[in-house]
Amino acid sequence: MKATLALLMTAGVLAAAGPPGPKPVVPAPPPLSKKDRDQLAYLLAKAAPKAKPKFAYAAMTLAEARPLADVPARLMWQAEYEGWFVFGVKTAAGGPDEWSGVFFVRKGTNVMGYYRETW
Repeated sequence: MKATLALLMTAGVLAAAGPPGPKPVVPAPPPLSKKDRDQLAYLLAKAAPKAKPKFAYAAMTLAEARPLADVPARLMWQAEYEGWFVFGVKTAAGGPDEWSGVFFVRKGTNVMGYYRETW
């Protein structure tokens, strides 16, 4: 009897709380500038041929790709370009810094590439 009463009281409290609130909508990133697209096309041409499967699961979103590819926290600049997720250090101009290294993860796959400009 006490268990039934406790169950009814719990159900009543939960019902009074109402449905959960809406999930926050993540704003879409701003569109890439022509300069950034040109830079990414150059970097991708260098990194894509060397890209290989690196992890167990396919990355479907930027949020999934970051932990799967073990992207360092310092690479805060991110974008999606031509079916690739791109992670890099943000430059003063707003694009990725190829001197600090740029990670590429193919959308919907486990393929990852890396490019870093050297002397």
